[in-house]
Amino acid sequence: MAATGVKLYKNTEAVSLVQDENGRVTGVNAIAEDGSELTFTGKAVLLCTGGFGGYQVLMVGGVKKYRAYFFPKAKASIPDWTGNTKGSSISFATQPISMKIMPPEFGPWYYIKEFDTESAAKAYVDAKLGVATWYTVNVQVNGADGTEAASPVGMTAVASGSSFVITITGTVTKLYDNGTDKTSSIDGGTYTIASIAANHDVAVIF
Repeated sequence: MAATGVKLYKNTEAVSLVQDENGRVTGVNAIAEDGSELTFTGKAVLLCTGGFGGYQVLMVGGVKKYRAYFFPKAKASIPDWTGNTKGSSISFATQPISMKIMPPEFGPWYYIKEFDTESAAKAYVDAKLGVATWYTVNVQVNGADGTEAASPVGMTAVASGSSFVITITGTVTKLYDNGTDKTSSIDGGTYTIASIAANHDVAVIF
């Protein structure tokens, strides 16, 4: 990778997407293996994930069970499809998708676990796949002069349970988070939203 000028970051977790004022994704915030925070920006952002999972509904001794399964490494073969149009509607012919299961770099080929509820089975599969609930933090700045600023500005997608930090330069008159005055929560030039569990609209007023 070094010969191509590309640096590979291993064991680095992406925690939120960076978006501009128009909602366009321009980068990603991440946490490195040593716990340090990183921000990557670029002309394009590609989201990649591996593995395949789901759950089955079973009847065991007259009792409904939910069997969750997860394959850490899989490759899908997407078939050709055909469609028929009629007026303003279109119908597609259903085609099977072939999955090739391959050995992961470490660990077992597959995981199977049974649950009593559908929500528990889905949560298990989502955890294995790294699927998270995402919320948006929209930061707007008003009244700033050339020496005052807040960053990042605009809308950012943040995974549920993660923290979001706004860096502030200059003296803030007011900071509102979802309509609540949070000016006193600014500490050392930063305002932190911890353990995000909802969308946030933040107004920074100088």
